[in-house]
Amino acid sequence: MQEAMVIDPDNLDYMKMLAQALDQAGKKAEANELLKKIVGLDKDPWYAYLTLAKNYEDTGNFDSALAMMKQFQAMHPGDRRASQMITRYEAMKRDEGAMDTSMKPAGAEEEKPKG
Repeated sequence: MQEAMVIDPDNLDYMKMLAQALDQAGKKAEANELLKKIVGLDKDPWYAYLTLAKNYEDTGNFDSALAMMKQFQAMHPGDRRASQMITRYEAMKRDEGAMDTSMKPAGAEEEKPKG
């Protein structure tokens, strides 16, 4: 597949197949770079948006996962899966924020300006 990309680097079908193969092989960073390129070239990059969202979720990058799902939803406004995933990522972000604040040491307060 990579040889095909060398011969025809702008072939969208080759890009999609290689991105899928890289993703399945666990090479998420390489897959993500290719998926981002697909988003810019494909008329309906639904696979790229969904895969990027999942890969970002897997690494705890809920802001980027949420952004991908919102872009997907803009192209597919009636897709219930997008709405469900957006709700899920927003909840994950809230939970993550709550965990960050709960990790402060007991008695630690923000400094108040003296005045």
